[in-house]
Amino acid sequence: MAVLAWETIIEALLAGERPPTPEPEPLTLTLDPATHHCIEGDNLAVLRALHPAYQGQIRLAYLDPPYNTGHRRMYRDQFALPVADYRAYLQQLDPSGRLARRIPEKAGRSHLGWLTMLIPRLQALQPLLHPTGMLFCSIDDTELAYLGVTLRRLFGESNYLTTIVWVGRIPSNSVSYISTTHEYLLCLTPDRAAWEHQRATEGRPSFTTLWRGPEVGTTATARRELRRLLGERGQQFDTPKPTGLIRRMLEIATGPQGGDLVLDPFAGSATTADAVLTANAADEGDRRFILIQEPQPTGQADYPTVATVGRARIAAVQAQLYPTEGLWPVPLVQFHPPETAEPDTAAAA
Repeated sequence: MAVLAWETIIEALLAGERPPTPEPEPLTLTLDPATHHCIEGDNLAVLRALHPAYQGQIRLAYLDPPYNTGHRRMYRDQFALPVADYRAYLQQLDPSGRLARRIPEKAGRSHLGWLTMLIPRLQALQPLLHPTGMLFCSIDDTELAYLGVTLRRLFGESNYLTTIVWVGRIPSNSVSYISTTHEYLLCLTPDRAAWEHQRATEGRPSFTTLWRGPEVGTTATARRELRRLLGERGQQFDTPKPTGLIRRMLEIATGPQGGDLVLDPFAGSATTADAVLTANAADEGDRRFILIQEPQPTGQADYPTVATVGRARIAAVQAQLYPTEGLWPVPLVQFHPPETAEPDTAAAA
């Protein structure tokens, strides 16, 4: 019964019936299409601002949103609605009270708050994808079921390609007697028929649904990569993703030529930028990335926000890949609409 209740709630959220949340004012952001970009601002506002210039152009979108566990130190990672807002919303959807009776309130407040944050961002991202583009979304068990239902409703059941298991952690003793060694990547495309036709005609590689650490890297691999590039500055990220994980997505969803666009709305430690630059160096590619990161403070004087740490990583990767050619700066575009100037729900992973 709770499953049916959540399907009702998700349908309402997708239809725009949501708990009260601030709405950013529509704005337009103009970028140079020939280069990479790092954007610092609320990712909902920025995604919407990209629509006029980038609709239907993104070949790969990678999302690493907050997992809603409450365990991360740097980013907001807990999204429970206030009790009054939660109860009022369920009463609005179902005055009979059946919804409220089917869902435990504590869990309901948490899942509903998280979905209220994420769904507008998924809806803003969807029009940016190329018809044969791909969306990969990282998640763990906490919100896996709710995200899966949401993506199937938003993109259509036939466009849900698969769920990939990434074994990215080393087993360890746990006070809960369960040692979690994996996360998930939910994989979709806007138009499965067009996607399958493209892969058949262009000879795109097939891929498995089990990605192991020795093949694509682990969280420990990602921490070592950050330490090598940034020293202690890179150790503030709780759960970075390894470059090899994003490289695998690039191999599946993009080609070296054609200027394929890669979008990461929860940019965090800029692993996606690292992977794109490294892939381009390996196959003489011309892929371009657009990173979006909220103006999250770090407490460091030299790199005051997460976005500035990400730019430092990009510069370090460039220096490593092209030691004799000099750096080409990736601009940091600051995009702070008045309504979303305070970091709240646009946390990065």
